Amino acid sequence: VEPEPENIRLLRMNVLLNDVEDRVKTLPVAASNEVGESELVVTPTRGGKHWIATDRSKLGEKHAIESTILAVETVTLDRLVETGVIEPENTGLLWMDAEAHEGHILEGASSLLARGTPLVLEWNPVILDRMGDRGKLERAVAENYTHFAGMHRNPNPLQPSFALQTVDRLPAYAERFLDPSNVLSKTDVLVLRLEPDQAAGIRDLDAIIRQSPAYGEDPDPTLDDEHPG
Repeated sequence: VEPEPENIRLLRMNVLLNDVEDRVKTLPVAASNEVGESELVVTPTRGGKHWIATDRSKLGEKHAIESTILAVETVTLDRLVETGVIEPENTGLLWMDAEAHEGHILEGASSLLARGTPLVLEWNPVILDRMGDRGKLERAVAENYTHFAGMHRNPNPLQPSFALQTVDRLPAYAERFLDPSNVLSKTDVLVLRLEPDQAAGIRDLDAIIRQSPAYGEDPDPTLDDEHPG
C-alpha cells in the first residue's frame, strides 16, 4: 500500500524485477482510518519521509516551502477486508512504516486487530507527537494485544536480546526515545497477542520463537540422516 506516485512506480519495478508479480498486489492508495481523500506531504529529496497531513496545523512553514502537497486516495484495511483484497485468516503479519500515521491505520484495521494479527511498526515518539497521534496507536495496541518487543538487539549478553514487555509498558517505553541524550530516537516494535501460558515466565522474544511449532523444523523433510543434502 503506497500512495506516492514515484514510490509506487519503484515498488512495481521491484516486484517485476524479482519476478513476484503473481504474489504481490500493489495498491496506489494511502491506508488510514477513513475511505476518501487526504493530503500527502511529499519531500522530493527523501522518498521515505512523505506523510499524511490529517491536521493542517501540523504543516509548518518549512514543510510548505520544501514540500509538495498531493491529494491522495485513502482506504481502510477494513475496507480491503470487505472487498476481499485482504483475507484476515491468511494474514500473518501487518508491517507498517507510515511516518506517524500508524495510529490512524490501526483505527481502520479492526478486522485484523480483532484476530490479534502480529504487527511490526515504527516506534518514533518524537514524530508521533509532532505530526501524528501517539494516543491512537497506544490505545489500539492496549485494546488488542498483550506484549511487544523492540527490534534493536540488546548487546548485553546478560540481558534478553529482545526484551518482551507487556503492552501497558509501551507509553513508558517512549520516554527513552524522547530523551535528547539517547543515541536512538526511534526503533521498530513487534506487537503480539499471547495466551497466558505462552507468556508465563518469559522475558525474551527468542523464547517465544522457540515455542513455535515451526521452530527447528527440517527445511526439507524428505532429507534423512543418511542423506543430509
